[in-house]
Amino acid sequence: MKPGSCRSRTPTRRLTPPLPLPVNRLHCSKAEMHLRKTLAKWLFAAAALVSGAAAAATADLFALASAQTSEAAPRAVTAALLSSYRDVRSKTSFDIAIKLQHEYGWHTYWLNPGTSGKPTGIKLRVPAGWKVQNLGWPTPDRVRKGPITSFVYSGQTLIPFRVTVPASEKINTEQTITAHVEWLACKDVCIPGEADLTLPIRVTEIVVATSQAEQILQSEKLLPKQIGESSRVQARYEANRLRIDVVKSLGKIENKIDVFIADRGLINYEQEPVRQDGEDTISLYFKTTELFQQKPPEKFMAVVVADSPRSNGWAVQTEVIPEPGHVSRIPFLSMESTVQETPGVSLSSLSAILFAFLGGIILNLMPCVFPVLSLKILQLVGTERRKGALWVHGSAFTVGILLSMLVLSGTLIALRSAGAAIGWGFQLQSPWVVTILALLFFSITLNLLGLFEFTAASRLADARAIRSLPAHGPAGSFWTGVLAVVIASPCTAPFMGAALGYAITQGAKEATAIFLALGFGMALPWLLLTIVPFWTRWLPRPGAWMITMRRIMAIPMSLAVLWLLWVLSHQIDLYGIVTVVIAAGAVTILLWAIGRAQYGRSSSSVLKAVCACLSVVCIGLISTGLFNSNQESQTIGWERWSEQSVLDALEHKSHVIVDYTAAWCVTCQFNEANAIRTKRAEAVMTRLGYRKFVADWTNRDEAITRSLARFGRTGVPLYVLYNGKTGQARVLPELITAPMFIEALEKNAAD
Repeated sequence: MKPGSCRSRTPTRRLTPPLPLPVNRLHCSKAEMHLRKTLAKWLFAAAALVSGAAAAATADLFALASAQTSEAAPRAVTAALLSSYRDVRSKTSFDIAIKLQHEYGWHTYWLNPGTSGKPTGIKLRVPAGWKVQNLGWPTPDRVRKGPITSFVYSGQTLIPFRVTVPASEKINTEQTITAHVEWLACKDVCIPGEADLTLPIRVTEIVVATSQAEQILQSEKLLPKQIGESSRVQARYEANRLRIDVVKSLGKIENKIDVFIADRGLINYEQEPVRQDGEDTISLYFKTTELFQQKPPEKFMAVVVADSPRSNGWAVQTEVIPEPGHVSRIPFLSMESTVQETPGVSLSSLSAILFAFLGGIILNLMPCVFPVLSLKILQLVGTERRKGALWVHGSAFTVGILLSMLVLSGTLIALRSAGAAIGWGFQLQSPWVVTILALLFFSITLNLLGLFEFTAASRLADARAIRSLPAHGPAGSFWTGVLAVVIASPCTAPFMGAALGYAITQGAKEATAIFLALGFGMALPWLLLTIVPFWTRWLPRPGAWMITMRRIMAIPMSLAVLWLLWVLSHQIDLYGIVTVVIAAGAVTILLWAIGRAQYGRSSSSVLKAVCACLSVVCIGLISTGLFNSNQESQTIGWERWSEQSVLDALEHKSHVIVDYTAAWCVTCQFNEANAIRTKRAEAVMTRLGYRKFVADWTNRDEAITRSLARFGRTGVPLYVLYNGKTGQARVLPELITAPMFIEALEKNAAD
């Protein structure tokens, strides 16, 4: 009888238990048989599924175990012993190198690992009579995670040595060089590793090079240059402070300079070194350890790195003899004891995203965004009058803001990662960018005045319809969003400065999320207006008022043009301004000719081509830097900022105010006109004995960028008050009123 038959209730012995049988009947109906077959199929399918899942889980476990084993094994770092020659002659020298190949994300440590870690150790053994000399260690990378600072190697690292063969070495013999290498490889976890390496070398009459010779030679070019004891690198110490002075004549410094001290236990790396630029020297301030304070070293080995030897920089290694002397404590005070006049919080990624979102919403109320918002108002009104889908325009506007914010923030993050000292609003530090924006806003002004229209189907469009509608389709809303980000980037709204300052200290993912939150906050009010268009019921019927409104909106746009020309006057000379005016004239004639064609009138194609080429040539001349003047704002009673000037003022116990500003920062100009530069504020600062400094960031200035970064900021405005007695720094809000500013001045002087 077949398994599963209904003819008998006696169970058949088998490996697989039978399906449940009916209790009260000997025979089964066809429906029951069909049901049982169906259940059997489902059970077999379920069993197969469970078996497959179990097999997959087992495979995953084996894969996970394999991955863990591979990470725990020496696969994290692979060591090899290379030689520039396979066959050598007696009484000659040749180079060898220990090669450390790191897997992605892993690193090993320099001679001085930093706060934690273990130095990489190398023991070489050469034949009797042979000599070996270490040519130097490559410059490490400084990696900081929270309070932990490490000096590490990653990727491919070669540590070269020079081997000398004695004259007594016999020809046609084979010798062996051995090396024992120990390291600590770290990623998310740290795993010690070691390797025993051998290198056979033949002594012959003919020298034979290896394919690794060029690789070793290139690694030697990246080593720090040995300069011995030098007066160009000096050190002074006092209490728990160490200052290392590097003479600028030592080499060209584009962006970064760093000093690595090879001796362990001398420097407290919980705080990053503070940089101060003087006229002839660059000073780096370090905090020292108790070991240094109890027994200052007679000398130590220091490696000075400018930019990076791998990116056209330079590095030197020298012995430094520290001498006791005065070392100012002021550079540390601005970082250790800063008082925020606004309620502060310890930012996390989540709170920074929230702050950026709130800052984006408030950014819509900042003066710099008004011209672009006038365009958006016209678009919303025009779309509603055409009975179009408002939400489509709102979505396009939001996408334009988010995409342009993504591009702008990505560029900022990439340039800062490459070592460039730039911040929020960096694009307006380039005169050619400001010129293009001025010409664009000038073109929009002419459009609002009716000289021409932004439309492709100009010959087919009805003139009246064109005149009454400021933008056509969601594409106009998208580009308005792009323009809003470009023109809003000079502004810093409340909550926004701290969030962006936090963003640039984080990884790319966290920073991008913060910038996107800023963009979404900026777009949200307009997106809500398009999703819930309750406001449209108060609009009057279509009519001449729309044309009048369009002409009125040309006023803020023309004011934006004048503002950009004023910014250019701080960046380029008179000849450059004349060049911009010529470009504006060419653009006017070009758009006038386009407008004639749009309304069915004749226009010269040659004239349009000449005007277009002339405007492009003018922009090209501006971009060459031929007319750059770097003129800074001059205000009576205010001094030009420099780090050394502020230090000197504080050393003389004077209260100090530093105004970090820029001509293209509308918020800065608003604060200065209504609070900082008022007669009452000037009188209070004079009475309390303030030294007043202006840090003008209109043009790119790396020293100002670094100073902003010390206060966790990427852009302006920033207002810092220093107490002359304590050196304590007090940071004011981005938006300030006259009473608030005067109260802060008096409170700072009284502390």
